[in-house]
Amino acid sequence: MKKNKSILIVLLVVLFMSIGYAVLASAFDLNSVIGLRRQIFNIHFENPVLDGNDFTVISEPTYTDEKQTEINFEISLDKLGSMVSLNANIVNDGTIAGEIEEIKLNGIPENLSEYIFTRTIYEWGTELSVGDVLDPGDMVPVKIIIGYMMPEGNVEELPDTSNPITVTTSIKYVNTRKTGTSEIASLTTVTDPINDLIRINQNNIYSSKKIDFTKSFKNGTSGLFELKKENEVPIYFYRGNSTSTNNYLITNNYCWRIIRTTETGGIKLIFNGYQYNGMCDTYKEAYEYSYYSEEDNVDYSESLINQMFMDCSSGGGGGTVMFRGIRSASSSSDGGICDLSSNELIEDYTYCNNYRFYKDDITDLTCDDGRGMNVANGKLYSPIALIDVPEANLCGYNVYETSNSWLSVEYPWQNYWTMTGSVNYKSKALGIIGYDETSSLPNIDWLKVYPVITLKSTVKLSGEGTPSNPYIVEGLEPDYSSSGGAPK
Repeated sequence: MKKNKSILIVLLVVLFMSIGYAVLASAFDLNSVIGLRRQIFNIHFENPVLDGNDFTVISEPTYTDEKQTEINFEISLDKLGSMVSLNANIVNDGTIAGEIEEIKLNGIPENLSEYIFTRTIYEWGTELSVGDVLDPGDMVPVKIIIGYMMPEGNVEELPDTSNPITVTTSIKYVNTRKTGTSEIASLTTVTDPINDLIRINQNNIYSSKKIDFTKSFKNGTSGLFELKKENEVPIYFYRGNSTSTNNYLITNNYCWRIIRTTETGGIKLIFNGYQYNGMCDTYKEAYEYSYYSEEDNVDYSESLINQMFMDCSSGGGGGTVMFRGIRSASSSSDGGICDLSSNELIEDYTYCNNYRFYKDDITDLTCDDGRGMNVANGKLYSPIALIDVPEANLCGYNVYETSNSWLSVEYPWQNYWTMTGSVNYKSKALGIIGYDETSSLPNIDWLKVYPVITLKSTVKLSGEGTPSNPYIVEGLEPDYSSSGGAPK
């Protein structure tokens, strides 16, 4: 089979039976191939892991010149049912950006084209596309999958599938003056974890240095990021899309998603529904906790937030109906979020509702004088509040443009309150997190309310943060004997 010798290409391949790293490394040493020359344009693989069944590696990648990347990866799919996958990092160790010019799979016989499938995807699930740019110093985790499978549906006449098929897959990068549009992040080093969440994820935390916080998250790296400022406690926050951002956590019967850590080392959570047998439903439930106001100038500092959560402070008598659905007991060990808010593991954190607009300094989480709210200073009845817009922006949400952030909603009726002033009307009216540009409007309709609480820095966690294996808080374990769900 012909090899394209004019380019340096990034290639991979994927699937199930593990063939260890040593097998892959013996087939080709990517680092040594490229490291022979110290190039300004230098895009290559790192940490390749090959899996699959019934395949043979035919050729290793080759390097050609300084202006483009060529890696020819040739394999034999030995029989019908063969599948291959390669997970690796594509790394730009050069000084100029690289742009994908071409993605190809060659060598498929015409009569077997419907029997071969391939996917070339980033770790977060989106397809690699022509025009994608990898900036200097950046790294992207990718996966290429190739399968030789019987197609779905009826096949009128079966071709001969007894012979192996030899294919070459490639991703071609060429140098470019463009800059990347995806948020591609590199891992950072954490040497002094501030709490158990950071200890568990210590080797899998990304740097936020290249994030443009004036933009919403569209695509790129999803995960836990570090925001580091000189002489300040680092803030760790979850940014990315809903599918790939593994920030689920359970307390008792309730499922939350982690927003960020705090300057005290606490872990800030936003309500996400109910647990089911120790797992989280990815659908964000809200039931009847909504609030309505026709006024643009509600002073939300000590009235609106407390009105939202009055049921907790009044023991359920009086107050509003919106919190009723999450204050009732749903199991013998769980007295509701009202009881949870008084648990010794919950911090009386100072929630902030600055008048100034987050676009002034969107990574500044400090609180203006007099705008901090907690139980200790008498401005909150219970240690429960709402998310604020600056931290929502950290997580990838931006009121000025559409976003794929895990905080975003799919439909207008899912819009929910923040505790930050409306950015368009420059009033004391609360802003919202919403479906589209209407997210910047003040309180003009019924909206959802998702309580926010903060765990103390001393909590002990287990789990992985996924919906099926969420973080579990020691001392607030779910009742596995019940199916969870909303209280009746």
